Amino acid sequence: MNTVYNLIGANSNIAIHLYRYLKNESNMINKFTHRDKNMEINFINLSSEENVNIYFSIIKDDLKASIKHLNKYIDLSTKKKSKFFYISSINAKFPNASYYSKIKYECEKIVLKKGGKIIRLGLVKSPKPFGPYKSLQKLARLPFKIKFSNSTKIITTDINNFISINFKNINKTIIEIFDNEYLLNDFLTMHQVKKNKININLNLVVKFLQKLNKVFFLKGIFGRLLTLTCNDS
Repeated sequence: MNTVYNLIGANSNIAIHLYRYLKNESNMINKFTHRDKNMEINFINLSSEENVNIYFSIIKDDLKASIKHLNKYIDLSTKKKSKFFYISSINAKFPNASYYSKIKYECEKIVLKKGGKIIRLGLVKSPKPFGPYKSLQKLARLPFKIKFSNSTKIITTDINNFISINFKNINKTIIEIFDNEYLLNDFLTMHQVKKNKININLNLVVKFLQKLNKVFFLKGIFGRLLTLTCNDS
């Protein structure tokens, strides 16, 4: 029988790119999103041993809800004897850096414990920017120059290098699709439209947020800033 791909959290930008690629390759695909009230029932009815289940979902700024949702779908996948892939992030390697990093880290532990596989991505780059990559481009095009710590790095992943992987033949438990490494300040400079004379250094702000984050995990825009600057060696 033909492989059927189940995309869980199919409304995410990364999932949308994967869906288009798989569709162009004439694959059978089922999409599951939080907007569908019958998501769980449909997933149960459409699951089988021939499925490759690819999990993108995350409940933003909610660790308990993210774990509960993940457990539900990896348990159903195990019951149906389907392959299960959790789309994670380099942030999972820095669990104390931000709340998002913590969620990814804890979810990875569950996936490993229950026999699933993990695919870690860096900052995802695509011809039409989205997510953090789009945010960085906007920062780079401000009328002033934003600067971070000179040691802060970002690791990137080209969207095409992710969507073209062969999920059916992956044997490794953890796969990291990392393409390039940049200093964050250099990356921003690369995407500047014009040179700016005014510099705004956010290094001290980030350091303050990092200390505050040790007391309680920051959410919202401050949490996203810490997520972006997690790799500061």
